[in-house]
Amino acid sequence: MPSTTAAYEASRGSVKHVNLMIDTFIANAPAADLRAVIRSLLSTFPATHAQFNCIARARLKQTMAKATLPAQSSLFASRGGIVVPTHHFGEVLSHARMLFGAGLGVDSLPMLTYVIRATFPLRWTTADNDPLLPHLAILDSDLSQAIQSCKEELAAGLLQTEEEMNGVKMSLEDLFRALEESRRLVENWGGEFCFDRVRWLAV
Repeated sequence: MPSTTAAYEASRGSVKHVNLMIDTFIANAPAADLRAVIRSLLSTFPATHAQFNCIARARLKQTMAKATLPAQSSLFASRGGIVVPTHHFGEVLSHARMLFGAGLGVDSLPMLTYVIRATFPLRWTTADNDPLLPHLAILDSDLSQAIQSCKEELAAGLLQTEEEMNGVKMSLEDLFRALEESRRLVENWGGEFCFDRVRWLAV
């Protein structure tokens, strides 16, 4: 199986030399239309899935180094005494989903672990009207999907070098340390732990 980088390099010609009118469409189409076109393309030509995934992974590998996370204190805000997530929270989760959705689950883990640690100072209730709870449930779901993406990376043989395997180990250990610390803090203030789904998963 060719490496992600090799597959990306092999397809660069077709990516770089797009028909002028098609390129004009790509440059000007709204994001919703581009998503619809890509989904239709992939569903019509299933054989393109693997190449699309390789190109997406390689592109994200290139751009990840430039990505910076907002301050943890900016992920949540208190409004009228009620803690709510900010747009930064949504942006970080969206970036993480982009990574694990493209099969880069291991690379998404530090980002999601960062968000877990941002919840350490927070307090929430089990009341149905607590606006924070649905967002914590979404974070728990994203963590589970990231772990599943990690499993698929390993099963596909995309992580083979000692450095890569050490990266998996370190990212998972850091994630589960953050989860245990979250559990301890929540128990101390008498709250309900919100990340039970991911806590029992392992690669």
